[in-house]
Amino acid sequence: MVIFKYFDKFKVQTFQAITINYIVAAGLGFLMTPVTLHPHQIIAKPWALSAFVIGSSFVGVFYLMALSSQKVGVAVSSVANKMSLVIPVTAGFILYNESLAGLKIVGILLAIIAVTLVTIRKSNGVKLKKKYLFLPILIFLGSGYLDTFLKYVQTVQLSEGEIEVFSASLFVIAATIGSLILLGKRIFKGDTIETKSIVAGFALGIPNYFSIYFLLNALN
Repeated sequence: MVIFKYFDKFKVQTFQAITINYIVAAGLGFLMTPVTLHPHQIIAKPWALSAFVIGSSFVGVFYLMALSSQKVGVAVSSVANKMSLVIPVTAGFILYNESLAGLKIVGILLAIIAVTLVTIRKSNGVKLKKKYLFLPILIFLGSGYLDTFLKYVQTVQLSEGEIEVFSASLFVIAATIGSLILLGKRIFKGDTIETKSIVAGFALGIPNYFSIYFLLNALN
């Protein structure tokens, strides 16, 4: 999330960079895929609809992360994002009968307290503006929702060896939606893609792909 702070400093168009990031991640995903699948084969997969929903959600949640990092701060936004793991852990206990030991319960409670405290704390002696407090809360909920959905897909819908193609599909969907929005801005507002947005997109795209790839492997 640190890179988002520099977007504001160097006047990088956030949404442009996020879209480029997904294009880069999609390309990397298909390079990492050991088998070649045609679009009609991917659409026929049991996880195709889930991939569309998750990929579409990526755009909004990632934009929220960028906005929160710029308006509220990297520390607060990062904690809200990391602590959202309590949501899929709780869902795993309820939906998949996973064990919930005492330490997990304590961890969930501490995570909720941490998100609450870090959201309202003073940063560098200046109290966070109340009008932006909803951003880390939305990140907490949005990231938790995505992780829970990914856990569901990994548990119920994915077959062995499909993590790479599923990850790539997520990013293709996110990149497509982002590109359509940018095209609309180009047509109606005359916006053009800036070079620094492309550079920033590459800086985001590579770690973003591997974060999802390793998350799915960890859930496995």
